[in-house]
Amino acid sequence: MLSSTLPTKRFYIFGVNAPDGHTLLIDYSADDPDRNGFAVLERIRRSADGGIADWRERERLGVADVFGIESVGSQQAAQLAVEFWRAYFRALGEIVIEASHLPDSPV
Repeated sequence: MLSSTLPTKRFYIFGVNAPDGHTLLIDYSADDPDRNGFAVLERIRRSADGGIADWRERERLGVADVFGIESVGSQQAAQLAVEFWRAYFRALGEIVIEASHLPDSPV
């Protein structure tokens, strides 16, 4: 008997490091940011979140500023991972943007 494995949905934790090198956005997405950084930037551009809007207006973000951190198997795990990585980067002295989740949307 052959067993088939269904592909599992992954959630990708990513960061966006502003060109000034001092501010960082951490969030998660269903899209792999290493393969589709443009989609992450598009969601940032479309975000109505005040913290992201202010940050977006000050910074000239490009695809090279987007980086993947890890992937996890559930949305709940992704939310916990985002909290962890935000705290981790703050502990390193980074300024992490406080923002709501950037929803995935078709680009």
